[in-house]
Amino acid sequence: MLFTEEIIVYYDEKVDVLEISEIIKELGGECLLICGDIKDSSCAGYCVDKTIECFEKLVKRYPATKTAVKPNTLANYKFVRNVLKGETFNDKKISQIKTSDAKLFLIKLQQDGRRYSTIKTVRGVLCPAFQMAVDDDVLLKNPFGFEMATVVVNDSVTREAITKDQMRKFLEFVHDDNVYYRYYEVVYILFHTGMRISEFCGLTLRDIDLKNKWCFLK
Repeated sequence: MLFTEEIIVYYDEKVDVLEISEIIKELGGECLLICGDIKDSSCAGYCVDKTIECFEKLVKRYPATKTAVKPNTLANYKFVRNVLKGETFNDKKISQIKTSDAKLFLIKLQQDGRRYSTIKTVRGVLCPAFQMAVDDDVLLKNPFGFEMATVVVNDSVTREAITKDQMRKFLEFVHDDNVYYRYYEVVYILFHTGMRISEFCGLTLRDIDLKNKWCFLK
């Protein structure tokens, strides 16, 4: 038996439907035939692997293909799964999701009060997850392969960096303060390198090259 799951086949009028059905049945599978050109964008997929047909399972499967990911990335995966838990979209089959469905889903998230950054994080996981299904020949087209800016309004507030004058005044305060003066060099380095605090704390003598004035971050 070659087929242990249901096979979904898209066909056009030129194909002998009965012949296809009989061939698949002879091989031990069940066939669901749907009329439609597989090149038509309205057809989301053509052969669905039941192990990841569920949208929720696809989202769980994608992170499993990643190794040596950073803790922040893992936290994002978990965050997205939590966001999707209460959504009816989570119960859909990936073969049923069209581009318009994906767009309406992101719009709904914003209408529900989700911030642009949150929606961007959700799409940042869903888009590559569906692309994985495309690369595995499970789907023909990635329904999330569109520019998010054309669908969701960017209502996020851009953070403004401090001015050089503000930086100078802050450094002067730290330098002259009776308590914080001991941290002056640390604050100075952070300001002039853009280094994260965690990166600074992880530095060792091997990471610093005083001769060439280099600092290696890991």
